[in-house]
Amino acid sequence: MTTSTHAPAPPPAPNPTTPPRRRLALRALAALHRLAERGWATTAVGVWAFLQASMFPGPVDGVIIPLGLADPPRAFRFAWAAALGATLGVALAWAIGVFAFDSVGLPMLG
Repeated sequence: MTTSTHAPAPPPAPNPTTPPRRRLALRALAALHRLAERGWATTAVGVWAFLQASMFPGPVDGVIIPLGLADPPRAFRFAWAAALGATLGVALAWAIGVFAFDSVGLPMLG
């Protein structure tokens, strides 16, 4: 009878079918979750709303609802932080669109 020794299997590679944008969104959401655990829940909601409105889509409700259920007295503060973050994010997206259209969009069209 022979005995064979096998090396431990390498760790699994990241799923190549997950789009990079989705992985980035999940990492950002995980970072915001860590902020919320440390007592920065209102800031986490505002930052997530800002990112959602300006850079990549993601449901702000997925952050607000669990935090509001966990701490009902602060639910309105979370809602105001989300409204402010989304407003600032839309303003940033608008500014990027205005300046990118003048410097990049028109030369491409012309």
